[in-house]
Amino acid sequence: MKKLCHETIGLLCSLLLVCLPFTASASNHTVKIAEQGVALCTIEAQADDATSALAVSELQHYLGTISGANFTIQSDAKGRIIVCYDKRLGEEEWRIEPHKRSIRLSSGGPRGLLYAVYTFLEQLGCRWLAPNYEFYPEGTHEVVPHSPTLHYVAEGSTTGQPALKYRKLYIEEGHSHTPQNTTALIEWMAKLQYNTLVYPIDYQGKGRVRWDAVRDILTPLLRQRGITIEVGGHGYQNFLNATMEQGALFEHHPEWFALADGERCREQKRVFCTSNKEATEYMIRNLLAYIESHPEIDIFDFWPPDGARWCECEKCQAIGNDSDKHALLVKVVADHIATLRPELKIECLGYSHYKNPSKKHNISPNVLLDFCPINQSFEGQIYEEFGSNPTYTSALAEWKEHFEGEISIYSYYRKYAWHSLPILLPHYMQRDLQWYLQEGIRGISIYCEPGDWGTYEINLYTLGKLAQQPHCNVDTLLREFAQGRYGAAWQTAIEAINAIEQLARAGCSIPGTRLKSEEWYTETIATIERHHSAVSSVLDTTGAEREALEDLTLMLEFVRRDFEIQRRRAQGASVEERRELADELVGWLRSHLDEGMFLDAKARPALFYKQYGARR
Repeated sequence: MKKLCHETIGLLCSLLLVCLPFTASASNHTVKIAEQGVALCTIEAQADDATSALAVSELQHYLGTISGANFTIQSDAKGRIIVCYDKRLGEEEWRIEPHKRSIRLSSGGPRGLLYAVYTFLEQLGCRWLAPNYEFYPEGTHEVVPHSPTLHYVAEGSTTGQPALKYRKLYIEEGHSHTPQNTTALIEWMAKLQYNTLVYPIDYQGKGRVRWDAVRDILTPLLRQRGITIEVGGHGYQNFLNATMEQGALFEHHPEWFALADGERCREQKRVFCTSNKEATEYMIRNLLAYIESHPEIDIFDFWPPDGARWCECEKCQAIGNDSDKHALLVKVVADHIATLRPELKIECLGYSHYKNPSKKHNISPNVLLDFCPINQSFEGQIYEEFGSNPTYTSALAEWKEHFEGEISIYSYYRKYAWHSLPILLPHYMQRDLQWYLQEGIRGISIYCEPGDWGTYEINLYTLGKLAQQPHCNVDTLLREFAQGRYGAAWQTAIEAINAIEQLARAGCSIPGTRLKSEEWYTETIATIERHHSAVSSVLDTTGAEREALEDLTLMLEFVRRDFEIQRRRAQGASVEERRELADELVGWLRSHLDEGMFLDAKARPALFYKQYGARR
């Protein structure tokens, strides 16, 4: 593990305290935890549930690693760190309260108890940079300081809780997830206070990413951390499709399936005939059977197929537009589920052709809405006049007017369509989140892949912190992250990261960003090359910091190559020239796979041909 000298701890703690969502009392307290590698406190657990046991175990492990001392678990010592529940606090509200020789870590619920422990350890200098993925050099996924003499100094008690209620990580396409690395992800989630893991029932019906394949492994880990289990996704077709009943369902009931261009069709992206009562009842029976057999699910995502096209029959047309059909079906399903499992929350989408609310059919306020600005332009904030952004702010305003339930944002702060291109957004995300919070939004999500986690680790780390406290100091967050990741070269690294944030989202080949002039790309490429040279000049360090800096040069090189192709586009390069440049880029990407930076599934020529307008 990375080791920090004792003198560094005070600086790191003061930096972190700027960002924590807490209130503090006025008096100053010092509690001696260890002296010269000898424990001066014991750990007392006042609850015996699985989460409390994990909290105690984590506290024992990290305090021992920091100080080298052996912290025993007992209750009769004078110096104690007490881990307990407090009914006066909320489910995710935590409190750290020093008193004389003891420290009390408490919360109203299991999640908050872990947050109290991890926040306390952060105040002692720990940092949870990333999950413990195998591509990170040993121990460098986190920072654990080394201090044989360990004192906790605070101005009285601190209390806090996350600002946003829903803080989700989506598995989504799951190209690089395995049970092993998802276990590492879950362990990290609790430390960054992400509180919901979203897993597909069966992504696109291909059998590759399925909740049932991992539920026995992941459910105990999620339950132990109090993490909400959300399952579903684009999936009406999971409960009614033409392949069911050994492929005979379509033959027996063609009228259940979508009418398209005058014919009933088997295509799974077509929504079944929702005006057909028998078809709807068949789908609901299958859905209820699934829910009844999966009691671990806390939130069920009831979404249409991705890229859905709705039935064109007269009865479906009479229901209304796509938003009307969507809302009516969600209402019917929610009513049935409320009878079977009233505690289960249903989630639906504001997305694509149904991003606006229905004016004819109200969705129950017990339903959670995930609003999806999929074509958001990152040239400007979501609330600014760039690209499609005004259509989303307008639709969101309509939802607020017509829907009384909770709204969460399905963000695209890490997007598959970027093909692992480093679009870094720490400051940008903060401005978006502050606006969302002002608009009454209750949650935020982001999807993730171990395969390119190294590229987007800044976004994933920062969003976890911002979801706790959207008004914290992002520059402080970046500094603490960079000091842990890049060591003495942290300042050079931050300057490069800030340059990528400002420039890549403004002119790279990502959806929603406009092609710029040749002159703009020439100047921008020169800026990226300067930062590449600056980072390369500090590569004389050794160990983990060198590897992290080499990864940063890969990110800068990817941006430079993308900008170069964009410049050639601005100059009027032919389709063949663009294809040749795209092939070279993909060849370079594929030479750097398995490093946690670029996702194998997205290093494909055809994807970049589309991005660069080079399809034949």
